[in-house]
Amino acid sequence: DVTKISGVAFTCPPADKPYRYTLSAALTWNGRTVENAWDLWSYPAPAETPLAATLYASPDLVDRLAKYGAKPIPESEDAGPGAVYVSSMLTPALVDRLEAGAVVVLPTPEMVFPTTANRFKTTWWLGNATDNNVGTVAYGHDLVRDMAPDGWCDQSWYALLEGARACILDKFPARPEVLLRGIDVHTMCRDKALLFQAKVGEGTLIVSGLRLLSPNADAPEAQWLLRHLLDYA
Repeated sequence: DVTKISGVAFTCPPADKPYRYTLSAALTWNGRTVENAWDLWSYPAPAETPLAATLYASPDLVDRLAKYGAKPIPESEDAGPGAVYVSSMLTPALVDRLEAGAVVVLPTPEMVFPTTANRFKTTWWLGNATDNNVGTVAYGHDLVRDMAPDGWCDQSWYALLEGARACILDKFPARPEVLLRGIDVHTMCRDKALLFQAKVGEGTLIVSGLRLLSPNADAPEAQWLLRHLLDYA
């Protein structure tokens, strides 16, 4: 039988970025001591205020991004090179604005690029088409450094990685800057990226296969990373 001995409650100090804590506990009884430790994460509540830049979103995303000041993408008006566009599709009009200097964020890359299913758990040794994760590599970019200080995604990334889409880069005509890599199973050895950016003309394209706008996007880590990404863009 398992019996509850005690409970622990504490308040994390205020912080302006994600912070990792270690909770350690020891139990001594009858001359024997048992110890354990757990990593815990806290995330600041993201500011629900408009971005400094002008933010536009595609019709399927504008309501979800309204708290950050998102407006529908204008059909003809050029918002200028400082605008940020968040869209599920990469239309010819968006490509023109991208080349002119805008930033375009694609949070659902499967509509634009070849992708594969991604899971948080490690696959069995052969893997398959929907279960092929062998790990992650975070390259120390400002977007992911605070959440992955050791260079890989720990359990705090579960809500972002389980059910994500990894982009397959093997046939890309030019090499993008990969910020978060998904390591493929050895039977496939594909070049997979969960987050990357690339220069397109005078603008920047940011592509995320993470579950930032999925039904579980209320997770603190998803909310913080989404706002961080939009501020960065």
